[in-house]
Amino acid sequence: MENKDTIKKRSDTNPFVSYRILTKSTIVTPEVTFDISHGKLEIIGRSLPADSMSFYEPIIQNLRTYKGNELNVDISLEYFNTSSARCIYDMFIAIKRLMEKGVNICINWKTDPVDKDMKEMGKDFSQLTGIPFQFEFVE
Repeated sequence: MENKDTIKKRSDTNPFVSYRILTKSTIVTPEVTFDISHGKLEIIGRSLPADSMSFYEPIIQNLRTYKGNELNVDISLEYFNTSSARCIYDMFIAIKRLMEKGVNICINWKTDPVDKDMKEMGKDFSQLTGIPFQFEFVE
């Protein structure tokens, strides 16, 4: 699937591996910026794609092959469906493996101050994966 606005310099051996992933948000997908060379992953918006695995697979594959010393992750989701939740969990498992290899990880889970459910989802992901999250309120 090639719905990405920009995927720069793909690997010759793995079509999912790239140096930068940019995806503009739609009604059903979040904006994704994964600048691998600078160790920055940002996911913003709503996540309810019909095929969540196809949407998240490039992110997960790039996390599995990540070679940096640190990774900063900012998640600011308004809503996600069940299939997205599974993919987001898989993404955090890939991040946990990086952490176990000594990569310095910072996860910022950003929510609206009145959205207690989304904050609880972040707490659940943190507890399920054993990754400490920073929680921030954004309006």
